[in-house]
Amino acid sequence: MDQNPPLKLLAAFKEVFSKVGYIQKADKNKFQDYTYLSCERLVEAIRSNMQDAGITISTHISEIVDCSASDKIKDGSVTGTNFRLVAIYTFRFVHFESGETWETQAIGEGVDSGDKSAYKAATGALKYALRQALMIATGDDPEDEYEQKKAAELDKETSAQKLYREVEEQMNLATTPDALRKTWADNEAELRLRLKNDFPAQYAEIRKQLSSAMSALKKEEAKVNGVDLDQTPQHEEAAQ
Repeated sequence: MDQNPPLKLLAAFKEVFSKVGYIQKADKNKFQDYTYLSCERLVEAIRSNMQDAGITISTHISEIVDCSASDKIKDGSVTGTNFRLVAIYTFRFVHFESGETWETQAIGEGVDSGDKSAYKAATGALKYALRQALMIATGDDPEDEYEQKKAAELDKETSAQKLYREVEEQMNLATTPDALRKTWADNEAELRLRLKNDFPAQYAEIRKQLSSAMSALKKEEAKVNGVDLDQTPQHEEAAQ
């Protein structure tokens, strides 16, 4: 896999390349205000030339690298769910006349709040495989840069949510006020760094859980010691 294509298939690739050459970016991303080459336009530009050259292509997923879901966050609040798929695709090119075949791989990544993450991953991998195999020139591809930026933002959100869940679980395991204070002290700096500014709603929620858990543990501890906190003025605040 990824070795040089057999000679007759390579010659067919050259035939396609010589006819297609440069493909102008003509698709518009209105939200980000830039032009790019879509997979659909790429396939449309090369399909007839691949048929003339006697080349067909098939694909399958070789490996799923990541299939996950995370909260979609805007202005610090959860507004939905992001679904992410990262997969390695194997593409098999076949030359009709000679029967020669050649396989190559490409990675695809798709992030979507609906049901299109798999579609985005597949089309991204296909576009990359075709461009590389046929040496299609399009210039810089800001669509890829935008996808990378979205992926980085999603990684940040996923990491923050993972920290939130880990600290929440540790707090739930605390059985005394002192144990809860220690859990908070061990994690407070990282929570402030990764949640407070970028995800204030989650930071406020975990602080609320801290206060509630501390109150419950104090009452339980006082009950063991024969003290009714409901009848005793409360002066000590929850751990900061």
